[in-house]
Amino acid sequence: MQGLTFRTDQDFEEICCYLMRDWVARNMRYDVQFRRYGGNGQRQHGIDIFPAVGGYLLHPGRSYGRLLNNSG
Repeated sequence: MQGLTFRTDQDFEEICCYLMRDWVARNMRYDVQFRRYGGNGQRQHGIDIFPAVGGYLLHPGRSYGRLLNNSG
């Protein structure tokens, strides 16, 4: 995934939603849709995506130039 770039922050957050849904499905055996939280210029208090249906799993989507594999 070296050199992976995104046209916009929204594109990055959309891929985060996809990756979170995939991770939850594989590791927790749930099918959970994730959505982007807020929009450009809105105060989000560090929350970028959230589960679309009740739940408590939150993930701050941050683009640091590359994605790291964290097997923890």
